[in-house]
Amino acid sequence: MTRREELDPTASLWDLFAVYLHVLRTKHGLSCAAVGRVVSAARQTVSHWESGLLRPDEDQIQKLDALYETGGLLEWLAFHAEIVHDARWQKQHLHYDARSSKIRLYERSFIPGLLQTPEYARALFVLEGIVDDVEGAVAMRMARQERLFSANPPHLSMLIDEDVIDRAVGGREVMSKQLERLLELSELHHIIVQIVPRDLGFHHGLVGPMKIMTVGSELIGFTEAPLGGKLIRGPREVGQLALRLDRIGADALNRTQTRDVIRRALESLK
Repeated sequence: MTRREELDPTASLWDLFAVYLHVLRTKHGLSCAAVGRVVSAARQTVSHWESGLLRPDEDQIQKLDALYETGGLLEWLAFHAEIVHDARWQKQHLHYDARSSKIRLYERSFIPGLLQTPEYARALFVLEGIVDDVEGAVAMRMARQERLFSANPPHLSMLIDEDVIDRAVGGREVMSKQLERLLELSELHHIIVQIVPRDLGFHHGLVGPMKIMTVGSELIGFTEAPLGGKLIRGPREVGQLALRLDRIGADALNRTQTRDVIRRALESLK
């Protein structure tokens, strides 16, 4: 299945935008190269627009509106795709997460889901009080972790605020097991865990949790928020997330220092 065939115009305005670009071009009987000459873009770039891999800039969208005589519809679609919240982003995010070969993330509130113990996950679901089937949710989260031990596991790079490991979610016993699990996983070659120290002060993660998933040749971002989050597909926006993660990582503790901090937190719970 090609990238364009995976687009779902019912699930995302950006997918709808990409599909509509393809419909308009074929309806007008134009090649990607012909469209590219009009809007100052390479043939491959036009093809990537229709696959959702890239997005035209504002000037190019205006030229596309003029070329296809859409009366500004493309510009309006792009505007709303940029600002609207989609309730299905969380489900799509988990879909991409399961297919990713690399995951980079920053978390400031909880242990990342892929590293959680069943007890820690259960405590979160119970305390949040927004999941009807707690045991089902725990089982699904644990199932997501199975691929960490597969023959070709994803590479994880996890930046975690120091406050997270000091926050005894579920009580001392639950948190002790969680920190032991975190230490164990941090020794695996494909999992990097780094603590962002509390005394750092300001850093670029204070805006909230963020994540970048590598799915095939595409980078897909996700920022979390209460009752959902935002899926980010645009190269420029994902690039901004990557820069934030780079800056957070530059000030984080190294792997050895991180394990020492986790061990100290574990000792304080005994």
